[in-house]
Amino acid sequence: MMGPSPDPRVDEAGYVAHCLRFARRIAAPCLPFDEVGQRALILKELRRGWYPGAAARQMAAVAMDGDSQDRLAGIIAPSLVIHGTADPLFPLAHGQDTAAVIPGACLLAIEGMGHDLSRPFHAGIIDAIVQMVQGTKHVRWGEDEWGAAFGLLISGLEWLESRRLRPRPRH
Repeated sequence: MMGPSPDPRVDEAGYVAHCLRFARRIAAPCLPFDEVGQRALILKELRRGWYPGAAARQMAAVAMDGDSQDRLAGIIAPSLVIHGTADPLFPLAHGQDTAAVIPGACLLAIEGMGHDLSRPFHAGIIDAIVQMVQGTKHVRWGEDEWGAAFGLLISGLEWLESRRLRPRPRH
């Protein structure tokens, strides 16, 4: 989609500009792009940890992974595949295929969402996860599995919120 990014140790402004171009490219086209918020997120991620070879390793892992249908077909956990209808990296057909291969999976195709998780979509995603969890709680998993899954869900939602750089209230 784009060339290599500048080394932020040498050209932080160029690196941030590169990341902003990419973020703008994958963002939901139906929403205004939050450049200020995205810039803050990029800088937060950069300060938290940046490794020069990480992006190349990620791309290589994706390329080398191959067909994952057999592994997906072996998933026994209740599954919700969340996919944006405006994702420029992976068209909706990818999400549809994934949902079709996982036994009993549901597909949540979010109209207008790109490859990012823009804040206006959070409530709908959270509602869908909660509905899925409530609707399948006693079907396939026991209490121990659901306790662990709910803990992961809460951790994931906390992570999602933390990526939006909202100040947390002090207790």
